Amino acid sequence: MMKLLIFDYDGPINNLTQSKKDTILNLSDELSLNLSNQNVWELINYIDQIYESQKITDYVQLISIALKKMKGNNSIKILEEQIDQFSLKFGKKLDMSIRLNLEIIKTIREIKNKQHDTKVCIYTSQLQDNLQIFLNRIRDDRILIDKIYDRNSFDEPKPSTQNLIQICKDFECNFGEAIIIGDNVAVDLAPAAYLGIKTILINQFVDIAIKHPKSLKHAIQKFD
Repeated sequence: MMKLLIFDYDGPINNLTQSKKDTILNLSDELSLNLSNQNVWELINYIDQIYESQKITDYVQLISIALKKMKGNNSIKILEEQIDQFSLKFGKKLDMSIRLNLEIIKTIREIKNKQHDTKVCIYTSQLQDNLQIFLNRIRDDRILIDKIYDRNSFDEPKPSTQNLIQICKDFECNFGEAIIIGDNVAVDLAPAAYLGIKTILINQFVDIAIKHPKSLKHAIQKFD
């Protein structure tokens, strides 16, 4: 029996990638930067790369490093003043453009209404304060999310089996009675699968996912 749903925040609950794209395009117009579609995706790639490799969470610093990296390899033409303005404005504009996945929220609500004993929590690398837009959206439906585990909830960062063990312990739930929903296999799903927690991948950029190498030939043939 399903007792616990564990949701990652970035990806399943909000569409962070699309929000980043919208924010970059908005600032590009505002600062008269001629960024191509390729430039936009390259900047998103650098943002994610720097975040994962250097664990920088301050968008001012993060965006500045990414833009200077693109300027250094001649991907874009940008002035230092524009880099500073872009970096300073990015975080606030991103917050304003965050899009919640309303279908996911609707699904959570339907499950909770039908299965009253099912618990739902969020397990995120963000700070809980950064989830304020989401919390404001569900302010009249507090029972929708039973608990939020943010960056400060544990001594270990993601990926971590120990964190997932503690989450299941908190909800008095066996691993086989939990499901984790995320958009990153290595960070969200692999540690859970190791413990025996069921996993669901939500990723709009994945065309086909296979569970076993024997399925590869069939998957490739689908593109013929």
